[in-house]
Amino acid sequence: METRMEIPTQTKPLSIAAPLLSVRTEVRIERILCPVDFSPFSGRAYDYAQSIAGQYRATLVVQHVVDLGQHPSADFSVSATVYEDFRAKLIADAQNDLQEFVKKYGGDSPERIVQEGMAAEAILSLSQERSISLIVMGTHGRRGFDLLMLGSVTQDVLRNASCPVLAVCHTIPV
Repeated sequence: METRMEIPTQTKPLSIAAPLLSVRTEVRIERILCPVDFSPFSGRAYDYAQSIAGQYRATLVVQHVVDLGQHPSADFSVSATVYEDFRAKLIADAQNDLQEFVKKYGGDSPERIVQEGMAAEAILSLSQERSISLIVMGTHGRRGFDLLMLGSVTQDVLRNASCPVLAVCHTIPV
């Protein structure tokens, strides 16, 4: 008895039983925080924040933090009254400067907040309190010794924020 085995001469391509499905979650940006220090870098970040807020119909919050540690003369005040007057003037000036900043860069009227404290801590705290979806901030591009000695607010926020952070670079295209 002879057994014959057939060898197929043509192979059929494999077909996939079900199409591949891609699951895509929608990004919801409802509240954007844009911390500013009134520099051109902040202005550039503010432009991005306004654009993103417009695209997503998100609420825009603009924040400036007055850091008394940046004003060594505050430590040399003669009395508590003089210190409090100096502090109050810094806060009032910052509120005026923030209003002018928003006017200069235009766009819809965002919520404006002036706080006292250390910048990175105040930014992170406000982002938690307000359930911020995205932080948009400028970077000065410090390098070397300046970065080592002064640190970077943007770097601290990038490392510790509980939401995405868009760091807008310091270079301005020509």
